[in-house]
This record gives sequence, structure tokens and C-alpha cells, in this order.
Amino acid sequence: MFYFSTKSRRKIVHCGNCHYHRAMRSGTIGSFETLVEAYSSGYRLCAHCDALSNEFYKEESELEKYCSENGLSIHLSKRGIWVRSSRSEWRIIYDENRNGSKLYHKNELHPGKQFYDLLNSYHDQRISYPVIQEYLVYITGHYYYRMLHPLRTALREEIPPVKGTKRYRKALAERKRKSRIEAIHNVLTMIDSLSVKQSNV
Repeated sequence: MFYFSTKSRRKIVHCGNCHYHRAMRSGTIGSFETLVEAYSSGYRLCAHCDALSNEFYKEESELEKYCSENGLSIHLSKRGIWVRSSRSEWRIIYDENRNGSKLYHKNELHPGKQFYDLLNSYHDQRISYPVIQEYLVYITGHYYYRMLHPLRTALREEIPPVKGTKRYRKALAERKRKSRIEAIHNVLTMIDSLSVKQSNV
């Protein structure tokens, strides 16, 4: 359960063992069953309860150094840690069931995977570490694996693009380009064959 003060306009929720929750007057306490419910209603987790934020501030300089050395960028938001690279995006989110954190990945290669309620189009990597830098090491290892196994990238081409998307328009333009090249090639072949016939006459 997550609790908030009905008298406050700050829209902050607290865990049951938070001293701010214990200090609230009994007639002014509202609650949510899950953090997903709280976020959906526009609330955010109390900084005291958010162990992920506290860990980020402790490791901040080391995290930024690792990211700059490995082509990543990282920043802390009200709903977790955002990690980006030139290829994709990742989120490290507080996990209320584990009282820790979990990793989510934005990746179109797996459209059938279960999406996380708070992150549309992100799927659960089923990875949980006690230290944030271990997530970054996993992410760079994930990219290295992809470089060595390009078959995973080929899977994207097997999934037909959805009509109206950028990928669909790009595929359509590529088909038109190939058709034009093929038509030009056919005309040039025909001209060459006619030239050969005339020279033989």
C-alpha cells in the first residue's frame, strides 16, 4: 500500500514505513493499492521512500563517468532512471514487490512481450541489481552481444511494418526505388540487345 495526505496538493505518496506517513493525522490519509495506481493518478514517490534516487545521488559521478566512456547518457527523473544510447532506451524503475529496482528496455524486436504498465512499449528484462552501475554494465554487454549476433537484428526485417508508421513509409520508398532501378536496367538491357542486333546486320 502507498499513502498520501488528502490535505496536501503536492501529490506525493509514501510507503507504509515512511516517517512522513506515520506523522499524518488519521482522518487525512488516502491510499493506493499499487504504485502504478498512484502514478496513473499523477502522484510521485516520496524522496525518502525512493531508495533508487538515493542510490543514484551516491553513485552519480561514477555513473556519469561510465556512461561517457561507453556511449551512454543517464539522468534521474521522478519515475526512475533514464538510460539512452544511439541505438535504444532503457529505464531503471523502482519495483514495489522487491523493494528494489528492475530494468526495462524499449525495443521493437519483441512486439509480443508483456509491456510494463508505466512505460508504454517497454518490456521487462527480468534483471534486478542492488547497484545501478551493474545495470549499465549489463546494457553495454547487451550491445556487445548484439554486435556479435546480427541474426537478432535480422528478426526486425521479418516483422512486417505497420501501415502508417515511419518504418512502413521507408520500406515503401525502398520498394519504389528498387522498382525504378529494375525498370532502368531492363530498358538498358533492351537497348544493348538492339545495338548488338544492328551491328550483326
